[in-house]
Amino acid sequence: MKRSFESSLLRRRFKKHNKTSLFAIFVAALLPGQVFAQAQCNAQMNAEALGGPLQYINEPITIELTMGAGTVVEIDGMTPGYLDIFNFTYDMDCEYDPNNPATWPNCTPTGNTVEFVPGTVTTDCTNAEVGGDVVTLATQVVEEQILFSVDPATPDPDAIRNSSGETCQVQFDIVVTSIAGDNLEREIYELTGIAGTGGDAECSNGLPAGAGSSVLFDLSTVVTNFWVTKDFSDDNPDPVNVNIKCFTGLPLEQSFMITEDTTVGFVVKSYVAGELDCEIWEEPIPGGYTPDYLAGATTGVTADTGGVSEDADGCYYDDVINGSFTCAITNNADPATFTVTKRWEYFNSTEEDLYGDVPVSIFCDNEILIQGAIFDPSSGYWSLSGFLGDGESLTAMVDTSADSANCMASETATESLFESSDDCDSRTIPAGGSSECTITNSLFFEGIPTLSQYGLVLMALLMLGMGMVGVRRLS
Repeated sequence: MKRSFESSLLRRRFKKHNKTSLFAIFVAALLPGQVFAQAQCNAQMNAEALGGPLQYINEPITIELTMGAGTVVEIDGMTPGYLDIFNFTYDMDCEYDPNNPATWPNCTPTGNTVEFVPGTVTTDCTNAEVGGDVVTLATQVVEEQILFSVDPATPDPDAIRNSSGETCQVQFDIVVTSIAGDNLEREIYELTGIAGTGGDAECSNGLPAGAGSSVLFDLSTVVTNFWVTKDFSDDNPDPVNVNIKCFTGLPLEQSFMITEDTTVGFVVKSYVAGELDCEIWEEPIPGGYTPDYLAGATTGVTADTGGVSEDADGCYYDDVINGSFTCAITNNADPATFTVTKRWEYFNSTEEDLYGDVPVSIFCDNEILIQGAIFDPSSGYWSLSGFLGDGESLTAMVDTSADSANCMASETATESLFESSDDCDSRTIPAGGSSECTITNSLFFEGIPTLSQYGLVLMALLMLGMGMVGVRRLS
């Protein structure tokens, strides 16, 4: 930042301290005799743009004013006095000639657009010489000039009071939103001061005083903002991490957490216009979701008309000059899956195919994304059915883009020949989730009675005996 043409003052933020006046205006009333030469009334004013070395377009710039009393001597010529400041002004856009810089209050606007940021005024200035209350400053903007005054609500005296040699600070923010076409150096020159007439400041000896100062800083229009927004298709409130990586400029990499209710702005500075390449992506990707990226530009400009693009992995910006760009990230909930498996248990039989396939159905309150699924408007449920044999499964893919799915399964017909059990009660399946259950049918056989080895011998002997009896009778 270029220094103003006045000598720089040592700045200590929000603490009163002594300083030498830059443009002190000495004014004395026509007093009789020796007293006339002894009374003094001086004011101090210095202005500075904090930060730097460059300030940036469309970004807040903090201005600090250090002001107060120079040498103030009472009429007796010995007693230190004080200065009361009631009003002061700040001109936000003034013509600058390095060979003959204007001094306050001679400000001629040059066409730069500079705006005051309301609500940013802070001060440590008080309204009494010792232990006073911090004053409240009222502001009014008239064209390019900010008028500062002590709010009448401030306790008496309703003025900023500094003892001889004391100063205090006032800070506020301005924003440069555009540069005049002939301002090739991108220099912003501003003037501030306390009027020596009109009752803006008065010493305790009754004399008026005034002082002025200037601010000169260089403005860089080479700054780019990337605004990132987040949306979950099912309104998931969880935060996710978004990242930006650039191959030049500062900073090279940044990361922020973001939710559906927030917007993140990445700011990149200090690069050569037209040579900035950046990419934005989400990492890690939340489980059960697939990201979708959409890159755009509001006021952003690139050297190449195809400099803004996106794919499944992120938003891309090539050959950026400056301005504002956007990256909208949508996390679409992946479909869920629900699987039901059929099991048969046979007792007292070695045959495992004694009973054929049975009908099984899956029911979900979200759409089942499989051909053949049926929606029942009376119940609000989707269903998918199939015939399953032992060990076979039926799987439904269920839409969870708007919210989680609730699914269950059951046999649609049973017989008294077997017993059925399952763990297929209704359950909630989140985005991209999966669940499964099993229906088990148990079939019992009484079987055919069989004889032991001895029983078979006895049966054979019995049959043989009966045969012999029959033969004898026939013969």
